[in-house]
Amino acid sequence: MTNLKILKTRINSIKSTRKITQAMKLVAASKLKKAREAIENNRPYTEEINNLATILLKQIPFKNNPIFCGRDTSNRTCNHLILALGSDRGLCGSFNSNLVKQVLLSINNLKNKESTIKIGCIGAKIYSLLKWSTNYHVELIYPSASALAENAKTFALDLISKFDTENFDICTAHYNSFVTVLNRDILSKQILPICVPNSDEKQLFECEPKAQFIMQDLIKDLLIGNLISMSFETLASEHSARMTSMDNATRNAGEMIGKLITLYNRTRQAAVTTELIEIISGAESIKEGA
Repeated sequence: MTNLKILKTRINSIKSTRKITQAMKLVAASKLKKAREAIENNRPYTEEINNLATILLKQIPFKNNPIFCGRDTSNRTCNHLILALGSDRGLCGSFNSNLVKQVLLSINNLKNKESTIKIGCIGAKIYSLLKWSTNYHVELIYPSASALAENAKTFALDLISKFDTENFDICTAHYNSFVTVLNRDILSKQILPICVPNSDEKQLFECEPKAQFIMQDLIKDLLIGNLISMSFETLASEHSARMTSMDNATRNAGEMIGKLITLYNRTRQAAVTTELIEIISGAESIKEGA
């Protein structure tokens, strides 16, 4: 009977866990829907501002501006800032661990060059993982990607200020790009200096005021737009990963419950059979004794 009690307790415990994972799946699905809508609403703005920046960059002299062409670090150590956009919580499968692998791979590639590396984390969970995975300085900038989206302007101005004061020379962001519910791509994007497309085209149109002045404000808007876009992509990827992970956990719990119920029934049947044998044996012994 002790085994039956243990089995019954395990079944009830797993059933409770299944209810939790099912609820978490539904919550993640609801958040994913909102995150996908945010991506779709933000995408036209991001595309247009990138197109406008590309057009303006083709008609202004930017060769001596470090924010476009970068700094010459041939005679000194190059300072790299790596941004890792992950989640604030776990229970989302390999979402964070795959991102950690990508960041560590990027660090290993930079080890061969003379460079110093700083790591900034967006997300408390990715921060805790990277903190124990590398010996480099790791800083938690924002606890979640949603916090970055809300403070994108402040963070963009801070990045530009640190770049201008040579706190870093190159800033690269690593994040999950949402493709489908089941598919995500880990992307690495250099956000500072701004990558300038190679083009021999002449002036495309006249700007009033001059393109140089427009570009000063456009740089900020471009960086803010890219940060918000990466935040939305990260949030959608996180919710899709958690939804998939909780769906798998719910299914596994159901399979485990089925196996335990079968084992419980067999154990109970064996116990009943044993008791019947004992009763029949006792009755036969009484008849023989009489």
